[in-house]
Amino acid sequence: MKKILITGGNGFVGKNFIKYLKKKKKNHIIPIPRSIDLRSNSKVNKYFKNIGKASYIFHFAEVSGNKEWSKKNSFKQTLMNLKININVISAWKKYQPEAKFIFLSSIWSYPIGNSYLLEKDYWKGEINKELLHFAYNKRIATILLETAKRNLNLKATTLILGTVYGPGDLSDHFIPTIIRRMRNEKNYLRVYGTGKESRDFIYVDDQVKGIYMSKDYNGEILNIGTGKLTTIKKIIQISKKLIRYKGKIEYMKFNKSPDKNRGMSIKNAKKFIGWSKKNKFVNIEKGLKNTIQDMLENE
Repeated sequence: MKKILITGGNGFVGKNFIKYLKKKKKNHIIPIPRSIDLRSNSKVNKYFKNIGKASYIFHFAEVSGNKEWSKKNSFKQTLMNLKININVISAWKKYQPEAKFIFLSSIWSYPIGNSYLLEKDYWKGEINKELLHFAYNKRIATILLETAKRNLNLKATTLILGTVYGPGDLSDHFIPTIIRRMRNEKNYLRVYGTGKESRDFIYVDDQVKGIYMSKDYNGEILNIGTGKLTTIKKIIQISKKLIRYKGKIEYMKFNKSPDKNRGMSIKNAKKFIGWSKKNKFVNIEKGLKNTIQDMLENE
């Protein structure tokens, strides 16, 4: 039985990943409890030292929020995430060197560029200035892992996730936010942007399957998304129909964001781990229906 250590197991993706692992019944799952402050080097070291030998470490933990929150709290977010990543990676190197380390990164750590971003372009080009601090935090963690692999012969990889959504997402990211707004702003809904902006939206059940399938991949970076783009307008239209929203929706067409389309290529995931060949993605209509139903019942 493999012992799997998980940081950030109380977050949206981490919680669903643990749920997925429990169904397999082949793993000894150890979510690091909230009582262990990952910003504390001494607490993290003590925990990693005494937990016993792990086979895998999945590092989900981060301080996050939507783009507006991140802009207003960039110093706080950067400092806390640096502490968390350095402490966890250092403890892995010192006390769990035989474990494979899987770092969960974000599509927003990529530079501005093609609609379907490629792993080979991860280090090239200009990053969205509004998310510079967030992207470089992710990149620094990847650099630490890659240098540990080269210098110390450890095993690690960075997985780039899509725009994850699904039941249980209590965040202020786009999909849960637009659903809440349709429930609360019954007569008029203002959307910033043209609606033509697109993202690689991936249902959380699909995302956690991809994460697990990648656990033995030892390359530098691997994209785990759907490889497809869905427009903001389509998300709104489907949500409107499912919620039976009767209000007026107005698009504020002055969005100057350089990130109008942000998707990822999954060619390498198909090649190296059989991603999407072994998994039929939950379509956006079904995914939104499940998400809306959950929010109506639980919020």
